[in-house]
Amino acid sequence: MIPFGPLRILLTFGACAHESILSSPRLEAQATFSGKAYDGEASGRAILAAFRQGQSYNPAVKVPLASTPLTIQLLGSSVGSDGLPRAQKTWNVTTSDDGSFTLDAGLGAWPETSLLVATCELGGTRRYSPFLKPSAQPVDVHLYPTSDNPASILANVKVAYDIDNTGGTKSLRVRVGVHLINQGAEMYIGRRTSGRWREVWRLPLPQGAKVIANTGPVPGLPAWKPSEDGRSMVLDAPLPGFCDFELQRSAWELQYLIPARQTLVQAYALPVPVDEQKFTLWCVHDEMSCESPQLEKKDSRAFPDPFSGEDRNLDVAFSSEPLRAGTDLQVILRVDNVAIGQAVSVNALKWVGGFVLVCILGILLGLALGPRGPSSDVLLEGLSGEEVLDRIAQLDARFAAGKIKERDYRKLREPLIELAAEELSQPSAAGPAGDGALALNAAARDILRRLDDMDRAGVPDASQIAQRALLLEALAKSLPREHPRKE
Repeated sequence: MIPFGPLRILLTFGACAHESILSSPRLEAQATFSGKAYDGEASGRAILAAFRQGQSYNPAVKVPLASTPLTIQLLGSSVGSDGLPRAQKTWNVTTSDDGSFTLDAGLGAWPETSLLVATCELGGTRRYSPFLKPSAQPVDVHLYPTSDNPASILANVKVAYDIDNTGGTKSLRVRVGVHLINQGAEMYIGRRTSGRWREVWRLPLPQGAKVIANTGPVPGLPAWKPSEDGRSMVLDAPLPGFCDFELQRSAWELQYLIPARQTLVQAYALPVPVDEQKFTLWCVHDEMSCESPQLEKKDSRAFPDPFSGEDRNLDVAFSSEPLRAGTDLQVILRVDNVAIGQAVSVNALKWVGGFVLVCILGILLGLALGPRGPSSDVLLEGLSGEEVLDRIAQLDARFAAGKIKERDYRKLREPLIELAAEELSQPSAAGPAGDGALALNAAARDILRRLDDMDRAGVPDASQIAQRALLLEALAKSLPREHPRKE
């Protein structure tokens, strides 16, 4: 039985892709596995220290595991009653003084899809190797302690959207590549979650998605597993330390199809920090648009497809600032109707909508320039003096707020001023008939004089309009009460 712990992650990752060696053909030649074992943690720190001092890579600084017992296990597909995978075969070897070892597997031949994992105890800590392919040549085996601290992980994520027309049915294709580099001295195994898997990374999986490609750096192994709720794909693959940099060159890729739709909204969780321009979105130019509040920079031109390398006219969005860990990157994809097989293009609708708008504006303009109703004199005829002043004040306020053009402002204000002058020059009903006395007291005449001075000064600014409104209000209060207008 495989003990519960980090090794479960290693075995679970490989178990689903391999057949039991019991069904493999046995040949006369013996299957062997040889190499040299190193302390991955100490070796990684030594290499990094040399790099910081400007030295090139030198394998001589690595720390061999001398005279150390190793356990080497062959991964298979057998699973125990507790759901944990079982190793199909286990061997024990001890390294020499320089860390070398040779394993005689006792098999006719290695199964074609064989993967091995080596473990050892060192300083009271269990150490693990990455997945190892049996080779006829000696290999370097680095054994690391495990860690769930992502501080040493670098991420480069690319997401591409386009249309798939396989089988005559148009679907939205989503391709995601997550390239993770562990520049630390420990093996990163992800963080424990509420699910059965530890999580190195998680990708959203829209409803109705059909996965069509699931690949990683280790050939033949499906990298991503569906979450228990089916809403995400989870990466739980352990990331070996810096000594196995060559194994970190490839990305974990996932491709899936979803039924065609006009809008797709997704949230990409960022479990580790992402440096600037390390998260990029791609979509087909004109057929769709893609935006994110965290990705400000955009470009549209002929690009090599980020996955196939084919030259295509693409839109790309990327960040000019690093993205913090623990945040979600929001993505909104909008797809044109024609691209997904609908009859009318959204772009065409914009043109039609613009044409209809022009027609409506033409009709409104015709109404405005056509036969007019009663003249402004007729409309204003029934207003009292106070109502005329109110109209002037309202007109001034609209002009100050920029809601009316200067030309229209002057055109509408002139008849109001004339009407106000006419109203304010009427004799008082309370005065002696025919004495010609004006119905204005000294205060009202002073306000009118100030208003006239302001009108002569030209186009008023905001402060002058506010002052004029106060003067009009004061003038209205100084007027005598209503009297009938002369016919």
